[in-house]
Amino acid sequence: MAIILEENYEQGRPPPPPQLTIKAITLSIVCFVVLLSLLAAPLSAFAASGISPNGMSDPNQPVTLTPAEQLLLQQKWSLANEHAQVIAGKEAPTIYQQHWDVFAKRIHLQFGPQYTGTPHAGVQPALCPSVSAIQPYTGCNYYSHTLGVTTITQKQPYYCGPATVQEMLTYLGWTTGPHGENLNASPYPLAGQQVLANTTYLNTDYNNSHNNGATNWGDGTVPATLNAWIGSNYYVALNGLLRNGQPTIQVTDYENAMTIDIDSGYPVAAGIHEDTSTPHLTGHTGLLVKVNHWIALTGYSAYGGNTTYDDSINGVPSNWGWPYVPPSSTVSSKTVMYPLILPYGIVW
Repeated sequence: MAIILEENYEQGRPPPPPQLTIKAITLSIVCFVVLLSLLAAPLSAFAASGISPNGMSDPNQPVTLTPAEQLLLQQKWSLANEHAQVIAGKEAPTIYQQHWDVFAKRIHLQFGPQYTGTPHAGVQPALCPSVSAIQPYTGCNYYSHTLGVTTITQKQPYYCGPATVQEMLTYLGWTTGPHGENLNASPYPLAGQQVLANTTYLNTDYNNSHNNGATNWGDGTVPATLNAWIGSNYYVALNGLLRNGQPTIQVTDYENAMTIDIDSGYPVAAGIHEDTSTPHLTGHTGLLVKVNHWIALTGYSAYGGNTTYDDSINGVPSNWGWPYVPPSSTVSSKTVMYPLILPYGIVW
């Protein structure tokens, strides 16, 4: 399937939240690029019926951040590194908590009116009463943490972006959009995914119909949509690779960014790329040679050494010739998730 690189369609951009504007560099993450099996296996159901996702752009094109977004990224990096110091037993959690509270207040961070989980505030100081000489803290629950995000099946072969955002917003309690849209509208979950896929938000349907991918990483529509719905500037794109193909983050950077969001109660959106030379997500075997996909990162264990994620392809794996894709899986952060997110990145 040919690689297609086009300019961004201005009419397809969502209105940015206050203080955040994403400049578009068209980089298409289409949920799945279906090709013939290297083993000459039968075509998938979609390919056999003449339906297949569109081509994708070069995955090594990053999101261009505005000065405001760069500042936000610096602030989050500072907190993430401080959070890592707390986990390592090198900083009192109460000090970190104060800094987190200032940051959360500055960006007007809050859970939505439909939120049913237990609110988080970065850390729970009561579990970590003082700095310990033992590293990491033996009295803290930082070994593992998983959010109660429910996996939602994508209702189109290229709807992994809308499904991932729907999962995240539903967990955070923001199921009513800034213009009164309802993610729980009937037929569920298709209606909600169609809302997110339109030109106001992720621009997925427009890109797909114009042979320009689906939910595009470089357009920055995922962080812009999340922020528009939660009414805050919390989410920002963290590119995995620069334009020269060199990594912008190391494994520990990824783990620090992922764990602080999970401990703060916020799932992470990840753009991943799979091919025959990369690791694979659980169940992603068989027919596919190349896969570009959105998933929600929802937890960790081993102090961030393992990543738990939700996969929206659950419920329809046979469409790609897979016997089973679980709704949620846990993989090594270092050997599986980190190399998969490098071509694109995470939205945290």
